[in-house]
Amino acid sequence: MTAVDDGGPVMLAAGRRVEIIDRLRRQGTVRVRELARSLGVSDVTIRRDIEALVALGAIEKVHGERSSSAR
Repeated sequence: MTAVDDGGPVMLAAGRRVEIIDRLRRQGTVRVRELARSLGVSDVTIRRDIEALVALGAIEKVHGERSSSAR
C-alpha cells in the first residue's frame, strides 16, 4: 500500500506493519534505523508502528529490539 507524496511514494501504516512482521519472521530481530531507511519513513514513524504492533500482541519488544511472537 502506497500513497503519493511530494517526495515520491510513501508506504501506508498497514503496509509498513505487514513488512515489519514479515521481516521479524525472516530475520528474528529488526532495527528501527534500518526499517526506517528501507521503508522511506522516519525513526519516529517506525517506533509508532512497533508500539501499535506490540499493543495488538503481534510482536514483542525485547531489550530495545523487536521480535515476532508469532514464531
